[in-house]
Amino acid sequence: DTLFEDKGLVAVSNYLKKSSAHISYLNIANTGHTSKGLVNLFAGFQDNPSKVLQYLGLSGSKFAAEGSTAFWQYLVTNGASIDELC
Repeated sequence: DTLFEDKGLVAVSNYLKKSSAHISYLNIANTGHTSKGLVNLFAGFQDNPSKVLQYLGLSGSKFAAEGSTAFWQYLVTNGASIDELC
């Protein structure tokens, strides 16, 4: 099990902010990240054209209040949808 942690999610977020690539599958389950990493990730998605994720793996994520808020804002603000959430 390789830990991705928050620094990995910051790197993904930076990529999403700069890229016009559509992301459809992302599995960050059990990667050792915290709500800080999730806040960064969903901020990156806000600047990316990906509005529909077919799969988002979040098992083992530590959301806390700020992570939950960032996730909700991503869904509501962008009109985004997720087909399968695990």
